[in-house]
Amino acid sequence: MSEARLRDYLVRNIDDRLHLIPIENHAAGPGVPDFAYTINSVNGWLELKYGTPRKPPKFRPTQFAFLRRNLYHNGDPLVLCCIDEGEKRTFGLIHGSRAISIHKTTGIEPWIKAMGFTWFEGRITWPELLHLLEHPDELRT
Repeated sequence: MSEARLRDYLVRNIDDRLHLIPIENHAAGPGVPDFAYTINSVNGWLELKYGTPRKPPKFRPTQFAFLRRNLYHNGDPLVLCCIDEGEKRTFGLIHGSRAISIHKTTGIEPWIKAMGFTWFEGRITWPELLHLLEHPDELRT
């Protein structure tokens, strides 16, 4: 898998209960997350991250700045992360407030620990993801 394949996996499997808007380029501004979404009157931002033990995920400085600004204004930015360890693939959702503490870390363990919700079976359970996107406050620290 890769971040591009994670994007495809999300787009292919999401249903019409969620209005998912891909941000295709950086014309919207540097650091803007990969998706904006709306579900049952809840608007949010969703960043995608993919990593392996040899190449852990990381935030670019502009992405980190976006998270901080959004949190400062009481936003609930989320990060959908996939950690691929070969035979074991872990998906998780990280609230921006948890992501702040891992932006300079190395390795995959801090990312896995920061996940407010985790799917260990190597696949995302879509009703659970939709619920969490609608109720991002459940993922806060």
